[in-house]
Amino acid sequence: MRNKTKVVGILLAAASSAAFADVATVSAGAAGNVGGTPIFESPAIHTAGLEQFDSSLGTLTGVDLTIHAWHDGVFEFTNLGTTASYQVQWIDYSFEVNGFGGSGGNLLFEDWVTEPSLPNDPFGTAPGHFNTGPDFIDVAAGETAVETFGTYLDFADSYSVGDFEFSQFIGDGNLDFEIVDWAVFSVFAFGALTEWSLDSEAGFTVEATYTYTPVPTPGALSMLAVSGLVATRRRR
Repeated sequence: MRNKTKVVGILLAAASSAAFADVATVSAGAAGNVGGTPIFESPAIHTAGLEQFDSSLGTLTGVDLTIHAWHDGVFEFTNLGTTASYQVQWIDYSFEVNGFGGSGGNLLFEDWVTEPSLPNDPFGTAPGHFNTGPDFIDVAAGETAVETFGTYLDFADSYSVGDFEFSQFIGDGNLDFEIVDWAVFSVFAFGALTEWSLDSEAGFTVEATYTYTPVPTPGALSMLAVSGLVATRRRR
């Protein structure tokens, strides 16, 4: 009876030492370009599917999530007249980052690691809402004024058992994140016929590191059993 007690103790100790933590990292990204007139009603939506954690690998214990999002572009204003045109220009643009089934830029309400790259950001109340103006530009007849704009943000958070988002990382498919590109421009021109064009791009990358306790392989379990038998025979 004493030997049986010792064998169980050996097996439990061996099994405990085999239950180490492992990590796996997955990533996804999406980006897209929007062209056309400076004012449009429908945003461009780009979706990235992040590979979920396969529970057959073991038990998920933690997730570290990072997101790098950006929105930039070029705005061009052309004077089609024969005299100089004075332009007053506000470049008012925004993007949303959504995840876990949320909308309206729900991830932008979280803590972001970096501040926006423009000194007057953020502008307004909408998430990811930015403004570069006003800019006052004197454009000669037949000339084009070119202005670039853009900003980026980095997001990071950790999730564990009990968090609302945690269970959404587990499955055999993808967990979708999306970036929504809104670009609305306000332009006032005086003194000449004008035209303008917009080339806007938004994109993001998503990365998750899964920390988990792996399922012991059949070979590892066999080794544990053999170790227990050998220990038993030696003690006898």
